[in-house]
Amino acid sequence: MNKNTWDSWTGNREWILDIAKRRQWDILEDLAIQPVVSEVEVDKAIRNLEIKLPTDFIEVLTNYSGGVSFLFQIEGTGPEGKYRQIFSA
Repeated sequence: MNKNTWDSWTGNREWILDIAKRRQWDILEDLAIQPVVSEVEVDKAIRNLEIKLPTDFIEVLTNYSGGVSFLFQIEGTGPEGKYRQIFSA
């Protein structure tokens, strides 16, 4: 990932929130971008979990953000189509 890609993605934050508001979703927790994670913390997690993470994922965690959260719930008429069972995330 490069800074332009990250800036573009984070710039879409308001667009994502606007869609949720127009669809009248209950926003329980605003979209939040968490601080980066140190390489030491990533290495510790890899050792503890005995997993291998892709290099580009580690780059995102250590250079851009350690996580993104957004909690919403859809009230009323359920969504239709392929994702109709998704009503909260």
